Amino acid sequence: MSRSRRVLGVAALALSATACFHQTVHSGLTPSTTVVERPYVATWLWGIIPADTIDVRQSCPTGVATVETQQSFMNGFVSFFTLGIYAPQRLRVTCAS
Repeated sequence: MSRSRRVLGVAALALSATACFHQTVHSGLTPSTTVVERPYVATWLWGIIPADTIDVRQSCPTGVATVETQQSFMNGFVSFFTLGIYAPQRLRVTCAS
């Protein structure tokens, strides 16, 4: 097997192993323009061990309208190279009005 085929195979494996996802939870409250974002929230062991609790009570005194979690390509890439030990996610919380 030639070296270029092996490199291409490893690149294809790395690309296919970095799956993306996007999850949105709506509370039913009316959203406001206040948004709290965290680009890298640490989860561990492929997300089995969740992130630490993020307190948004000061930013969102009237409650939370929407919570979005996402694993982007780059988050998945980091997770792939740490063998899933560190699996960062992006968090976006939209406050209620």
